[in-house]
Amino acid sequence: MVAVSEVMDSIREPVREIIGRVARQVQIWRGTVSIDKTVTDYLFWDKFRRGMLDGARLAGLFAKPASEIKADWVIGDGFQVQLATEDQSEAVTYTNGMIKRFVERVKATLLTMVTDYYGLGNQFVIVNADGSLSIPSPDTVSMEYSEMDYRRAVKATITTRYEKFTVADEYRDDGRTITLTVLDRTLYERLLGEGWTPGVKDNTLVQLYDNLIGRLPVVHFANDRSANETHGRPMYEALLSLFQRYDAALEKSLDAAEIMANPIPVFEGMEDVDETINANATPSTEQYQDENGQFVNRVRIAFDRFATIIIGKGGKFSFASPTKGFTDDVKSLLKLLFLLVLENLRIPEVVWGGELGQARASASEQMKTFYMHINGRRMALEGMSADESLGASAQGGLHELMDIWLRTVSLIDRRVQVMPLQITWPPLGEADDKQNLEWANALKDRSAITTETYVKMSGRVEDATAEVAAAEAEAATKQDAFDQAVNNAMNADPGTNANTDPLSAVA
Repeated sequence: MVAVSEVMDSIREPVREIIGRVARQVQIWRGTVSIDKTVTDYLFWDKFRRGMLDGARLAGLFAKPASEIKADWVIGDGFQVQLATEDQSEAVTYTNGMIKRFVERVKATLLTMVTDYYGLGNQFVIVNADGSLSIPSPDTVSMEYSEMDYRRAVKATITTRYEKFTVADEYRDDGRTITLTVLDRTLYERLLGEGWTPGVKDNTLVQLYDNLIGRLPVVHFANDRSANETHGRPMYEALLSLFQRYDAALEKSLDAAEIMANPIPVFEGMEDVDETINANATPSTEQYQDENGQFVNRVRIAFDRFATIIIGKGGKFSFASPTKGFTDDVKSLLKLLFLLVLENLRIPEVVWGGELGQARASASEQMKTFYMHINGRRMALEGMSADESLGASAQGGLHELMDIWLRTVSLIDRRVQVMPLQITWPPLGEADDKQNLEWANALKDRSAITTETYVKMSGRVEDATAEVAAAEAEAATKQDAFDQAVNNAMNADPGTNANTDPLSAVA
């Protein structure tokens, strides 16, 4: 019978989930929570996706385009962000304009960030004091979390190593500390004279800054993070074993094809083998070492030097090559493994660029599922929006990033308003366009939606509010011109321009 103490000891041991990931048991009140604080091996996965890792130099080439395809579809033509309010005051309009300009400016940066976010599992975005964004390499970032809430980051440290010094940039809710560890004494003295403060250690210098927004200005994007994990994981982590088998099959098949591509000379049915060898021998012999370590001479036949081959009595000469089934079987096997890769990545073959032939109807059905998957990925990327009624602040993803950016910019520009945001994504596919048009027309005919919402549902206009306002202003201008032309025509002398169309001026 197992003792209770043995059971409790086993519970306290690290809980291993997947190779390379370790969960730690943390006592919270009366319960026990398994917290996985494993940080992804970024160097390993970066080499993997670039085809630089032994055992996956060929199969690993799937990884980079897979993360790029997923990021391209998720980001699409970009997304729209605006304040979640019906207020059309000047301050709201101004803030929405600033948000639009900012999102347009950093769109390419965010696309690169999302690509790495899927490919490496984690990515971090820093909102600088001037409102710009910095994206450090994730392997330089170290996160610390609250003792009471393992998901709430309280400190982020970005460590960058240079030739003569190391920079540790520490961000907290209450401030920021930059610590330089200087290896060059001359440089240390010069920086000390430029205003840096001596640190705790002899070769360190520090600078302190206040955090005026009261929030950690570092947003952590974690891919496929489970409920008990602090960090994410690459999108193709579960495919590592399959990729390795794919790579091994492909490498061995290529080696075999390379060897068998040169037909092998075959002698059959000869009564005297030595007679044929001696008849075709080259002037020089070849020496080799046998299993006993003795050097032995042997006759060498150089087929590239003879236009003809002399064959002994009863002999037959031919070239042997592999049958057709050899490459066909390998091709079928690799195709099957490739489809398993796409199945796990949720990427249809048509999106990957494969020719479907007569299976295009099936591809159309697959795309519907793919659209749902992309919408789910977009929701994960958004994070949680702020809600003033619930007293909830923005948490994670783009909502947290934009909230921090608004708070930072509002310190510089008092016209910028800080309030909850809403994110709108472009529609996916032609089917969505047609469906949106049908719904928009039906609702508009029943006066169930406003003109602004009608324009927004088209997905073709970035700022529906501004577009409707501009259209109404243009229509009003045309109407005023029309009314003025009619009024002028009616008040004109009847004998003047009798043959002129009174409304021609409007055209």
